[in-house]
Amino acid sequence: MNGKKKSLSASNSTRWLACQPSVLLERTMPYETQIESEYMAEGTLAHEMAELKLRYMNGETTKVEYLEAIKKVKSHEFYSSEINMHTDAYVEFVMEELNVAKAADKYAKLIIEAEINTGDYVPDSNWIADAIILSDGVCRIIDLKYGKGTYVAAEGNSQLKLYALATLETFGQEFYIDTFELTIFQPRIGTEAIRTVKTEMAAVKAWGEVIVRDAAKKAQAGAGELTAGTHCKNCRVAHKCPALSAISKKAMTEEIKTAVDFLSNEEVLDRYHALPVVAIWSAAVKKHVFNEALNGTKWDGLKMIGSNGKRKIADPVALETALEAAGYAEMEYLNVNLKGIGDISNLMSKDLFAEIVEPHIGKTDSRPKLVGDHVEGEDWIEPSAGDDFKNI
Repeated sequence: MNGKKKSLSASNSTRWLACQPSVLLERTMPYETQIESEYMAEGTLAHEMAELKLRYMNGETTKVEYLEAIKKVKSHEFYSSEINMHTDAYVEFVMEELNVAKAADKYAKLIIEAEINTGDYVPDSNWIADAIILSDGVCRIIDLKYGKGTYVAAEGNSQLKLYALATLETFGQEFYIDTFELTIFQPRIGTEAIRTVKTEMAAVKAWGEVIVRDAAKKAQAGAGELTAGTHCKNCRVAHKCPALSAISKKAMTEEIKTAVDFLSNEEVLDRYHALPVVAIWSAAVKKHVFNEALNGTKWDGLKMIGSNGKRKIADPVALETALEAAGYAEMEYLNVNLKGIGDISNLMSKDLFAEIVEPHIGKTDSRPKLVGDHVEGEDWIEPSAGDDFKNI
């Protein structure tokens, strides 16, 4: 996997398309070594495993090479059966899409970890797409998102549209492309794991001409206006951005009406929509102050202290031995729980799973979740009082 980030990366395009000056401003910040979290490590490992499986299924590696590489992935400390299960589903989807493409065009082909660029719109752009299926007429671009904390929409996704522009420029001479099918494959997000939008080649090129080219030029020159919004998340200059600060302060300091003159629904909604931006600014300021304190800065009214460590069992094996020697039974000090559905599904075939396990699988009650109206999903219906007693 190529982990190198470009100044105008496709994955950060939501930000630089909206706020061009942020690109050069970030370069003024001291370099921060990013500590890879468990979630990031899982994502990297999932992409690595998905690539290995796809290359094997696509005939690019031998079985021996594949098994050796997979063995290394499975030895990683963050490997889990869940990663294996979700990457299997991803590979199955990609190969099904390839078969559909080949049914219409026998010369259709799959490019894994495709190196693409769109220098005509974004100079020095060198991006890598997870999977691109090329065929005459239709190009399918599939982006694997392993995270489950943030829903990634396919509709209006600038990363996917930039990949489409870059694919046109990179492979447009080899394949005539009229339509793009842009897919987000996010297996851990819930019921809407696969989200696909179709867009015409002409629409993609028009977007590149009208929006992308000018934004990229401004971003690389440090021109344009600072613009605050939810795209500010993970921006390294968010804590000192005047545009973000202004929106946040306005949302926090606007006159609060008294009980005599309550806020209208429109006013409440305005403040609700401002909350994500305020949260980004607040988190950025907090992180900056903390990091500076770690580096020795003295802040008036603040001090750095050490938190009390949590108690933990230093040597579980030794403790088990001690408890057993003291006469305690295993059931008194060990927890034995049924494994999750994913782990159990890896024990057997799909048919056997359907026969043995599925009859015992249910769903928890649906709970309401307030989201933007662009998010896919069925409207929540509150259960009636009678539903609470239907199984009694």
